[in-house]
Amino acid sequence: MQTRYGLRKAVKIPGRYWHGRGIAREVMVSDISPRGCRMQERFSTLKVGSAISIQIGSGEPIRAQVRWHDRGGVVGVQFLRTIDPAAIGA
Repeated sequence: MQTRYGLRKAVKIPGRYWHGRGIAREVMVSDISPRGCRMQERFSTLKVGSAISIQIGSGEPIRAQVRWHDRGGVVGVQFLRTIDPAAIGA
């Protein structure tokens, strides 16, 4: 069973992420908490444990780690530091 850290807030915020030195991939962030978010990407190839940087809206990039994904392109990430979702408009 996976433990949640903080309440998640349903949102619909465009974002992008970078994996390694790859190009930015566009995503839609569908919920967010101080410790992580869920994002939707149509053709995700991310693997659990992958290190990424994610930019949500016009905020600064946040270092994160992929915690789970499903075959439908939904990916859960955990931020490496807590954030204030209100600071990015969530």
